[in-house]
Amino acid sequence: MKKIEDLVFPQNLALLMDRDGIWGDDTFEPIKVMVIEAEIEGEDIMCYQLEIVPGEAFEEIEAVLDENGMDPDGYGWEDTIREYIHRIDPIFENKIQSDSDEATCVLWVPDETNFRKLLGHVLDLTSSLSAVKRVFE
Repeated sequence: MKKIEDLVFPQNLALLMDRDGIWGDDTFEPIKVMVIEAEIEGEDIMCYQLEIVPGEAFEEIEAVLDENGMDPDGYGWEDTIREYIHRIDPIFENKIQSDSDEATCVLWVPDETNFRKLLGHVLDLTSSLSAVKRVFE
């Protein structure tokens, strides 16, 4: 699995956002990395987000979720990731926003620095089945 150091945002990200309103990176597949423009409470912001589509990969992790009474859907993924982050970095967990549904786990933050932290935590979790199991202890 790739490491957080592999995440490279384009130098012309602001230009790309002005032109397209969206940018994506497949480096961390099956975790999708995107930056999108959004309007939150009347304010235009950039959302640095990651998406996980249940059932496409991570079968062993989803089996652990299922064994522990969690639906291995977008909401189950979000709850598991949030619990993992809450245990290691509870203040940061409160900075994470979401737009998850049954089909997709979508977590986002409004800046690159916190996104790197979020993605790093998710990469750590998804690369260690024992870390996932500890969430349910």
